[in-house]
Amino acid sequence: MNNKVIFITGDRGVGKSTSLFTVCEKIKTQTDHELCGFETLFLERTDGNFSDLIFRMFGSKEDYTFIAERYFSTEKKSIKTSEKGFTEAANRIFSLNTKNKFFIFDEIGFLETKFESFRNAVENKIKESFLSVAVVRKGNYNFINSLIEKYSHRVFEVTFENRTYIWEKIYKEIMILCDNLNDNLPGGI
Repeated sequence: MNNKVIFITGDRGVGKSTSLFTVCEKIKTQTDHELCGFETLFLERTDGNFSDLIFRMFGSKEDYTFIAERYFSTEKKSIKTSEKGFTEAANRIFSLNTKNKFFIFDEIGFLETKFESFRNAVENKIKESFLSVAVVRKGNYNFINSLIEKYSHRVFEVTFENRTYIWEKIYKEIMILCDNLNDNLPGGI
């Protein structure tokens, strides 16, 4: 079954990651499914105009890989990516054992779509995993659109109006999808 990814999208700062992590906590406490995956996030520097985009494995706080630097001021905004960082991140994704697990990733945005090794790693793990839940940037990005077209079970859009309760709908949909996937496997997982 290809359509085994729940995608979460929405405008910047609306609560996509918060919804995902609320769903993950519910899965961890209410089921015996294993979670694995990664997140990318900006860490603000103390020097004011810079922040670092980092990649880290799901559940890890200290072990991360630098993948880009963002500079911003009132006159200028720029992002400088690290090809070495994205290659290392792709290798870490490839090394994940996602078989019979939930593959969680937060977030695929426009930077992540620029690196072929990273795209290949993500798609490989989607195929290998039992089920995936992914936060993706809202917009028109070829790689993200391709993932949604090939693998989407459902796309949820988080808004300011629904962000306090949409996680419950996402969780229910995941449980329905789990039941359907288990019915199609000999002996379940």
